[in-house]
Amino acid sequence: MNEIDTKGIGFFGTIVVDRVLSVQSWPQESTLGLIEGRELLGTGGSAWNDPVNVRAIDPDVPLSVCGVVGSDAMGEFVLTHLRERGIDVSQVEVVDDADTSYSIVANSRSSGLRTHLHATGACDRFGCVHIEAFPFRLAIAHLGYLMLLKALEQQEDGELQAVRALRSLGEKADKVAVDIVSLDNSAVRFRELVIPCLPHIDYLIINEFEAEQITGSEIRKGDDTIDGAACIAAARELRARGVRDTVIIHFPEGPGDGSWDGRVQPFLRGRARGNRLRGRSGRCFHRRCALRVLSRPLATRMPVAGQCQCAAQHRQQFLHGRSRLPGNSRRHHRQRADARARVDTRAVYKLREVSLPHVRAGGSRRRSG
Repeated sequence: MNEIDTKGIGFFGTIVVDRVLSVQSWPQESTLGLIEGRELLGTGGSAWNDPVNVRAIDPDVPLSVCGVVGSDAMGEFVLTHLRERGIDVSQVEVVDDADTSYSIVANSRSSGLRTHLHATGACDRFGCVHIEAFPFRLAIAHLGYLMLLKALEQQEDGELQAVRALRSLGEKADKVAVDIVSLDNSAVRFRELVIPCLPHIDYLIINEFEAEQITGSEIRKGDDTIDGAACIAAARELRARGVRDTVIIHFPEGPGDGSWDGRVQPFLRGRARGNRLRGRSGRCFHRRCALRVLSRPLATRMPVAGQCQCAAQHRQQFLHGRSRLPGNSRRHHRQRADARARVDTRAVYKLREVSLPHVRAGGSRRRSG
């Protein structure tokens, strides 16, 4: 029996209920904005989103969640949703003196932009004590999100609690994966919190903004395209600073449309199942990416696992600023998922000590023709 069949994957940290609203436009301060339609509830936070989507990809892998929710209707909603999918919630603490964390997500019809208002709530209670009490041996322990777990930012006896938490996870799991949330904070805070953690991380999963904040590199250029060479250099720097196995830097120029990310779940599942990341630097992390259906409320949809065979062959177009796939490939994506829902697939790149074809030092270069 494969080790993953007995050990499984554990998800630690942020559990958030997304309360999704549609507004005509985002109002200015002291003015009134109109909400259209009904409020929709969605999964949010690494410790809720990711196990649900791994379960959609793999019905057999053991999954467990460790986090904190409030003893309220939203907390019960979270626990019921996880239990219905065969995900262990015995390590989720329910507290009486804090509300379940939630985000109000307002989608503006006029601008197409999305604004988040976040209440950290019970997630502020999640800390090292929960990780150290976790009783199971794991193949992979996944922690998310650094920058959004208040207790892990504290110092105790001269040690950053995030470092203590990751060291404890390393004792309970073969591999430790970490995801970071993008907050509009200073680069100093990113570096103070993240850099001491790097030697305790096997899989670091970040976007280009977070990579810029941690390393000081400029990955997204002034013309809003990705500098492939700078991206690779940032990954090399993070590896040199201690990341033990793989650095993943993702960005919206991957295949598909939308702003949600479906990169974590198939990566963790694939590595836990022993699938190697294939090909040269810059290749999509797995030739069979997950298609994740995100636009419908939980009452009417379930994340759908599909296959995207075209991601790897188009990786160069993404690095060279071509943000959309050719028409045939776009139709391929639409055909593999519910036609009513918006599908988002993200290219995730394994960045190792090898060069990308057609990318020169100092910036990316478009191929002629």
